[in-house]
Amino acid sequence: TLLMPGVATTMEAAVEAAKKSGVLELPGKSSLDATRKGYKLSHDEFVALFDAFPTEIRRLDLSNSAFGDSECGDMARLLSQNSTLTELILAGTDITGAAVQMLAEVLKENSTLKVLSLRGCKVGGCPGVQALASALQTNTGLESLDIGEMDLDISALIQFRIVLCGESGNKTLRSICLDRPVRGPNMRPMLDDGAEDIAGHVADLLRQNSTLERLSLRKCSFTDAAAAIIAAGLRENRGLKSLNLGCNKIGRDGAEAIADALSMHTSLEALLLDFNQIQDEGVVAICSALLEATAPTLQVLDVASNGVLGTIAHKTGHLYESGVAFLAQTAQEVSSLTEFRVWGNPAVSGVGQLDHEAARVVAEVLGAGGVSADVRPYEVDGLWRLAQAG
Repeated sequence: TLLMPGVATTMEAAVEAAKKSGVLELPGKSSLDATRKGYKLSHDEFVALFDAFPTEIRRLDLSNSAFGDSECGDMARLLSQNSTLTELILAGTDITGAAVQMLAEVLKENSTLKVLSLRGCKVGGCPGVQALASALQTNTGLESLDIGEMDLDISALIQFRIVLCGESGNKTLRSICLDRPVRGPNMRPMLDDGAEDIAGHVADLLRQNSTLERLSLRKCSFTDAAAAIIAAGLRENRGLKSLNLGCNKIGRDGAEAIADALSMHTSLEALLLDFNQIQDEGVVAICSALLEATAPTLQVLDVASNGVLGTIAHKTGHLYESGVAFLAQTAQEVSSLTEFRVWGNPAVSGVGQLDHEAARVVAEVLGAGGVSADVRPYEVDGLWRLAQAG
């Protein structure tokens, strides 16, 4: 049970420390971070933990651990009796649909748990996932659910959409993560037509649900067509505050559709479009919508790694505004916009493609205060450049 340097080295020590902080973290070794070792808890240790679970603990993190179906029964029993645990992180664990079904049964009665993450649990489109969706019909406590990258099938996604829509739908859930919800044939990325089907269900959800505040849809293979479908739903939505469409295949046309919806939306505070291909025209379209809006609400705009060329684009014969400079100027003029992210675009970090004029504009805007960014301006030989902040 020994683990990470600088923290408690046994489960018992970690539990004692958690009684003071209210947070118990017993993660296993992450495949994404080879430098981080993890706790190696046995089945008996899991059972012992759940049998004598301290009431002081509000958050339990077992991500990437050996927690599996054999331990889930004891976890379900804990959740049925505990009235203090509000956050449960089981991301990347070995649970199957049977375990999810056990958790779903408990959630029908449990109103204490507020946050549940099953991210990366390779459950697929099993009855357990559908049971979890059904549990949301009666659950009145859960506010945040992460079921991203679980390799669901389209029927499971439809079930969640149905549960969250309509007069009798769940009104408690405020945040749902559906990153890469469905895999294509032979576990390949979703095809364009499949992505448009998902986008259609997302649009229906946006039209019919006014209580959901945060929606994440990264890695869904959304194209311009899918983005336009989602934008149509966003136009009719009045409750969403954060929309994450990063790591998709959205281009300039998709960005323009989103910009059109943004001009009509009155609650969105964060729009994350990093790792797409909206380019300078897409950035300018979104910023223009903010400038034209009567009462813009957007606070954070992320267009990092989007093929934004800036003034270098003029060398290719294209005549349009530098996206980076236009975004910085927009942040200065639109009082709601207090943070923008642009790192990873050729205009900012590309070798031989730096937009020095845009960097100068960013330096002026950040120097004036009131706005933050993921870049830090500096000057060399009279030319402004941008480095990644932090």
